[in-house]
Amino acid sequence: MGIGGQIPGIPTFSIDDVRTAHKATQHLIDLGHTTLVHFGGDQEKQLDFEVHSNRLKFFRLALADAGLSHDTDFYADDFDISGGYRSALKALGDPKYRPTAIVAGSDEIAIGGMTAARELRIRIPEDLSIIGIDGHPLGETFGLSTMNQHPSRQGSMAVSEALAQLGGAWDESDDSHLEVQVDLKIRASTAPPPA
Repeated sequence: MGIGGQIPGIPTFSIDDVRTAHKATQHLIDLGHTTLVHFGGDQEKQLDFEVHSNRLKFFRLALADAGLSHDTDFYADDFDISGGYRSALKALGDPKYRPTAIVAGSDEIAIGGMTAARELRIRIPEDLSIIGIDGHPLGETFGLSTMNQHPSRQGSMAVSEALAQLGGAWDESDDSHLEVQVDLKIRASTAPPPA
């Protein structure tokens, strides 16, 4: 059983990164944000399933669909809290060019961005909205809006499949792929932009 994308000859499951990134971006656009940026992973350092590039591509597609494309829409760094922190210091440092909303490639990146914003005395969500992707356990603590991919459910699915394989119930020709549902979980980190 593989998690995260399709692998020939192996049953897999994953989220639809395309739809997920688009929906996260659309949530902020629907709130009225017009200056959005994406914090994500370095495009040269992605894993096999092109998570970084898919999330960036469909963030940009949502912007283009809404007529909101601009040149400084992406900050790349490590796909973790520290990467989000560094990206936020760059993106939020100059009030003249500061976005009103951030779509983070993961909840960890979002948490790093929230930490930097608070250090810069930027209020969330009054001055800045931020949304992540994952459903990380810390999301609730931080009041983070997220695209919840239910990681505990995915873990249970993987364990069940592994046990089935160990019990001899594995069909080696099975390369089926299951798309896991992702839900928008709105918390306190997203709101309409400042007037």
